[in-house]
Amino acid sequence: MIQTRSLILAAGPWTDILEESWLASKKKKLRLTKGVHILVPSRGFSSKRAIAMLSPIDGRVTFAVPWENRLLIGTTDTDYTEQVDHVGVSEKDKRYLLDTFNAHFPQHTLKEQDIISTMAGLRCLIRQDQLNPSKVSREHWLEEPYPGVLIIAGGKLTTFRSMGEHALEKVIRSAGLPASVAKKGTHISGTIRNFMDKKLVSSDIRKLIRDYHVTNFEDLLGRRTLVQFLEPSHGFELLDAIAKELQEEFGYDESELVKLRADYMESVQRYS
Repeated sequence: MIQTRSLILAAGPWTDILEESWLASKKKKLRLTKGVHILVPSRGFSSKRAIAMLSPIDGRVTFAVPWENRLLIGTTDTDYTEQVDHVGVSEKDKRYLLDTFNAHFPQHTLKEQDIISTMAGLRCLIRQDQLNPSKVSREHWLEEPYPGVLIIAGGKLTTFRSMGEHALEKVIRSAGLPASVAKKGTHISGTIRNFMDKKLVSSDIRKLIRDYHVTNFEDLLGRRTLVQFLEPSHGFELLDAIAKELQEEFGYDESELVKLRADYMESVQRYS
């Protein structure tokens, strides 16, 4: 058992689920909306300038952003009520983004087969059922249901730093710690970036597994290097080499490797 004076619950889309199971709360505080991006070839667009577009479908602002020598188009904003750990991209999501782009650039018409990969995530918004998803507040909220237990939710990517500071300040006051603690930062190494700018070889795979604690195909190809999303092959040609290194490092048997490979194939299918 671990004892602590303070606990911060920062569970994102799982907040309501954990509150119900841990704290017996029946009130749903979040409204989840899904945001989808598609990744396509750059088609000669500028590598330095993003493009803002009003969708002819519903008037929402969408963007085409140069990223890793490709074009990232997004995003959608639709209510989501399904399983939070299996967020996928529907044909309707793809069609919305393709039709929006094509309406503005008919000379560069994109088809579904041009999509290299897709990405999807959930916004954890403060529940406001009466509003259109795009009009719901992006503010975050803090709640202390019991002394020493702090729940934080809402917000968005660009406010994560202020959210973290707000939560720490509240915990520090409750615990009677010096206020200066909340302002101390930790540098996060950017060396993983080196693996995103080169074709992976066996020594790179070995280093990622041993030094960066990679334990499966999706972690290496989908999170540490983004090969899953950036390359049309999704890194299938690397699976045997990765399996060999995983087996040497962790002693996986063949059935475990088959399961890990199947998990990766399912992930690729979900985001293709």
